[in-house]
Amino acid sequence: MSIFNRRSLLYVPGNTEKMMEKSLSLESDGIIFDLEDAVSLTEKEFARENVAKFLSSMTSSPKEFIVRINPLNTYFGIEDLLEIVKQQPDAIIIPKAELKSLITVDEMLNTLEPNANIELGSIKLIPLIETVKGVNQINQILENSERIIGVHLGGEDLTNELGVNRTKKVMRYFLQEVN
Repeated sequence: MSIFNRRSLLYVPGNTEKMMEKSLSLESDGIIFDLEDAVSLTEKEFARENVAKFLSSMTSSPKEFIVRINPLNTYFGIEDLLEIVKQQPDAIIIPKAELKSLITVDEMLNTLEPNANIELGSIKLIPLIETVKGVNQINQILENSERIIGVHLGGEDLTNELGVNRTKKVMRYFLQEVN
């Protein structure tokens, strides 16, 4: 298992090869290749192929490579997971994470990793909590899988769902839900 500093993570749209190449020279500890919000609907498949190609060309790097896939309740999310696992990223961010989606991803990885000759448990997970249900399930989510190496809180989607403005006070409230 690789150990990475995670002081800074750089989000890079998966559909921009030039930015992906440039990200290697920047002083971030890790790169998050984004297949979700940073990519338009018409570019989703291209972005997935682009990130897969980029990851397959990497032999070694001191940087942590993380891929944010699309939500699993979409066609793109399932296809992202099936393709990206083959390239063995260090971690995958699961957007709109709720207990059910996390269990699904964990079960899929338990099959996909051995099928791709990847050591079981190698690919780690970072749930992205963006729904009220995800906040309410956060402790169950974090206890559910040994693959989890961190958690992100998606404030924009969460506050939009609630119809409130995103403020430090509101975000602090959600962070207090983690025991």
